[in-house]
Amino acid sequence: MAKYRDLDPFMEQRIYPNEVDPVFFQMNELGEAATFPPHFHDEIEILYVFRGKIAVTIYGEEYIVPKYNICFVPSMSIHSVRNFSEISEYNVCFLKPAYFAKENVNITAYTIPYIINDTDITEDYKKLKNLFFGDKSQFKQIALRSLGTYFVINMIKHASLNENEPYLPNDQKLAVIKDVTLFLKEHACEQIDISEICKKYGYSSSYLSRLFKKYTKTTMSKALNYYRCINAQKLLMTKDISIMEISEMCGYNNYSYFTKTYKECIGELPSTTKNAYIS
Repeated sequence: MAKYRDLDPFMEQRIYPNEVDPVFFQMNELGEAATFPPHFHDEIEILYVFRGKIAVTIYGEEYIVPKYNICFVPSMSIHSVRNFSEISEYNVCFLKPAYFAKENVNITAYTIPYIINDTDITEDYKKLKNLFFGDKSQFKQIALRSLGTYFVINMIKHASLNENEPYLPNDQKLAVIKDVTLFLKEHACEQIDISEICKKYGYSSSYLSRLFKKYTKTTMSKALNYYRCINAQKLLMTKDISIMEISEMCGYNNYSYFTKTYKECIGELPSTTKNAYIS
């Protein structure tokens, strides 16, 4: 049962307490069959499992991350996390490309293995995490910038495989993709014509489709389905109305297609969600 702790938007955007820091940490816990839903963001995400085992899906492929291992999630990649044991706990470190771009370093330009078990990198990660959560001194921010930069450089030196095609933080095309994504989210329950979206931005359907897939590694149609299914899940968990009514409210005219798509996106049938929450 996919019991989401927080139904974040597909394009996840954060406001940081200190924008000048290169990194930001948070602690997550997943119990039973909990899942963190598909999303993507500008930051590179690095997960470190210190209890249990998790499964991270990146670009549609699932990777098992055991205890004391690191999972590297590239910038702008669609990913989700699900628990793979009785209970799992992990830290998440967000690396900010914009910070490093100020020093003319594009940290998105390197291909890093998704699973990292290198002891040196793991130890560097734990030092950085302990500094973030534990240091209360006046020198914390300076130390965090120094150690965060060292961690990134060391990881690139030891784990990078090759260079890929990067994006720049001020990339205008990326700005369009973000705008398109937010439009899909806000209008998910409407009957959306993808070709009309393309006209809005002055691009041909084929070009904008290629651009969207370049940055998100998925299609606009799949992204739209994610939004619709997340909206449907909220209704299934809170409203005592028929599944067919919910499917129509969420933009689906074909009930069979809705149930099939919902299972692909959420991991279970709509009826399973509804039965678990509506008595």
